[in-house]
Amino acid sequence: MFLQNLDNDKLPEPFLPPKSQLSKRLSPPLLLVQATFFACGGLAVGLYMSHKFGDGGTLSRFVKDWTFLSRGGHSQTLLPALDFTASSSLPPSVSAVQPPADESKRFAVSGDKCVTKRFVFDAAKIAALKAKASASTGQWRRRPTRTEAITALIWRCAMSAARRTNKGLPLRFETKTMELQDLVSLLRKGIEGFDEGEAKRLGGDHGDAAVEIFKSWKERKDLSIRDDLKLVTCTSALDFGFYEIDFGWGKPIWVSLDSGSSLNNFIMLTRTRDGDGVEAWVTLSEEDMTVFELDPELPSFASLSNLRESLLLESHRRRLSKL
Repeated sequence: MFLQNLDNDKLPEPFLPPKSQLSKRLSPPLLLVQATFFACGGLAVGLYMSHKFGDGGTLSRFVKDWTFLSRGGHSQTLLPALDFTASSSLPPSVSAVQPPADESKRFAVSGDKCVTKRFVFDAAKIAALKAKASASTGQWRRRPTRTEAITALIWRCAMSAARRTNKGLPLRFETKTMELQDLVSLLRKGIEGFDEGEAKRLGGDHGDAAVEIFKSWKERKDLSIRDDLKLVTCTSALDFGFYEIDFGWGKPIWVSLDSGSSLNNFIMLTRTRDGDGVEAWVTLSEEDMTVFELDPELPSFASLSNLRESLLLESHRRRLSKL
């Protein structure tokens, strides 16, 4: 009954701790956990982890160790302890990393009403997309990864939507339509540039690393608030293994990460339950999303999925398997 009445547009919000707990405190908690129990005996576990505590990889490791211990495992048999020695090269620099006085400017928060929709790429469509993204023979040292191919497609569709909804204001990006392989190439060059430049500054002996982190954060924030530019942020959780988590009553029917619908142009990539597909959680302004989801190229590779129906179907399959 709960799933049947669930608002598809608000998932996974009902299963997460209230965000008011994060914003109303002088010192927000590092970890918040909420357990939601259902009359059928099912359970949803939602949590927030502060970036002060760790990143997505840390979150994955934390939950895996937590579930291991909940099944009666012993701490001595856990994977080697996390190495925190790197913290010695990242000393806190209070004067350098003071947050802005205006709390609303800490993130790229949209003034427009945003919507989040879930697009599902199955294994066959991903293979076709990767083939199309590497269509220029001889151009690639290696074929595009699924992350590169899917990100390039969404980027291209988002640019197309931005051009149509920009109300005549010029965009700084080239107005010509770029091919998928061109966008994959730009992605790779950007990552290589980060590895060769910023990553070395953060891990080397080039001054205070905390200052470098702040500079990087400030550059991104400055870009996000420019009127002549639309910044698209994409993050991937494809290799974190969240579907392998087991508290003792079986692996989850569904795992999702909060895409943060208050953020401008945000894309989150997660695995489907079978491990072969990808869910792309795309957050755009209502105006941009209306154009984005009608892009003729998008349905060739992705389906706009009704999560409520997917959860009901998976729940029904599980009940049948127990008969």
